[in-house]
Amino acid sequence: MVKTMDYGDKQYFIALRGIVEEKEDDREDCAKELRESFEAAQKAAESGNAAGQYNLGMHYDYGFGVEESDEEAFKWYEKAAMQGHSDGMHCTAWAYGHGRGVAPDMEKFYEWEKKAAFAYYAEGQIDSAVHAVDCFADAPPDVEVIALFSQMRNDSRVQEYAAKRYSATPTFLDDLERRLKGEKKPS
Repeated sequence: MVKTMDYGDKQYFIALRGIVEEKEDDREDCAKELRESFEAAQKAAESGNAAGQYNLGMHYDYGFGVEESDEEAFKWYEKAAMQGHSDGMHCTAWAYGHGRGVAPDMEKFYEWEKKAAFAYYAEGQIDSAVHAVDCFADAPPDVEVIALFSQMRNDSRVQEYAAKRYSATPTFLDDLERRLKGEKKPS
């Protein structure tokens, strides 16, 4: 049950989604739990806990126990991101890229997505790291992202992930490398 969880824990959101998905047809059934979890996440966030700030952003983003607010979600995601929270970095990038809670700004999108890619890879979150790097596939070439990808490409965890996730596209890593470098696919 969510009440026993640490509201600053990264696994918190997974448990929260579980409550909502279990009762998706009637959110009113879980309104009390969602409100309590919102209040606990708010307390963790206001105390400066980065994971708590990210989780509070999720509450506002999805309307869990509080009215949805793109602006509030962005505010808390950015606070978490500024403390080095990888998911906070990714959500901050996403907000800039889609104009959710903040004016669209592709330069800031790429700035935060790059930080997220490096953080995810350092944390061993291979799927998230590959996704973050893939966001640069159609952008102007970025030397730091290309260098990160070169390192990732030789990592057996990345190769295993790509083989499973992109099994229908066995050339995924080759294609991504070309796209990151701004090269055309050979005919």
